[in-house]
Amino acid sequence: MSFLFSPFQSQEQQQHKFWHRKRQAYHLERQILQKSGLELDTELKVFDIPIIFQETHHFIHTYLCGEENSKILVLLHGYGGSSILFYSMLKDLSQK
Repeated sequence: MSFLFSPFQSQEQQQHKFWHRKRQAYHLERQILQKSGLELDTELKVFDIPIIFQETHHFIHTYLCGEENSKILVLLHGYGGSSILFYSMLKDLSQK
């Protein structure tokens, strides 16, 4: 079993491992989102919105599509879920 952090790794090793896994996750996310039928970075934009919650910096991972529509629809997943659950609906919803 591989743990994200280990007491036997330096902080630098732990941070390297964290960022490596984050890059892998973003790469896999892009592969899945390509199946949405929307063109990445033009019709479907993916970005992180920084927030501060209880004096700690976090971010909200965000998808934006259908910008030309007059109504806004916000999709929220439950705890333990992922925004990737919506990829198959994004094209249809962005055209409403």
